[in-house]
Amino acid sequence: MKAAESVTAENKDRSNAMIGAGDLLLRIRKYQEAADMYAAAAPQQDNASSISQRAEIYRKTTIFKESSWVDTDPTVEAQRFFALLMSTKDVDDSLFNMFDYPPSDPKDRALLIRKTQTLCNGLRSRFRSANLPPEVLLDLMMNNLKIAKEGDDKVGYRLVLNVVGGSSMTFFVDDKTTSS
Repeated sequence: MKAAESVTAENKDRSNAMIGAGDLLLRIRKYQEAADMYAAAAPQQDNASSISQRAEIYRKTTIFKESSWVDTDPTVEAQRFFALLMSTKDVDDSLFNMFDYPPSDPKDRALLIRKTQTLCNGLRSRFRSANLPPEVLLDLMMNNLKIAKEGDDKVGYRLVLNVVGGSSMTFFVDDKTTSS
């Protein structure tokens, strides 16, 4: 019986060490390797299904690059807006490059910038509890963003963006410009 308990304890210690290694790999953006560590550690953990699910999310994650976007894709502007929300940059007047009809009144522009910055700050603080570097959070969010698209080039598109474990955002896109 003691031998069985010793083996079980050793397996649990090994599993915990693999989770720790996976956490470190995740922080340095080695997503496939982190996924392998989580997947190997999961069977010995009490929350095995949760850890296995995280492993699958990490397995699908790559380093996010804006250059991979195709400008003719109607989802690009919504992705750009979401990337702005998740980035560490402050919101500025460049926000309006995404809009077909940006506000012309300076007070309205300033108000929209403040509201968008507040939204950014709220999202960032929500994800800050994960204690991951901002670029890792951006990679995870952008790689696991699901976009449902309805419409066509003639009438425009309705896009619904869903993030794993998060809420959805709806965008209306016409001629590669966005309004929300």
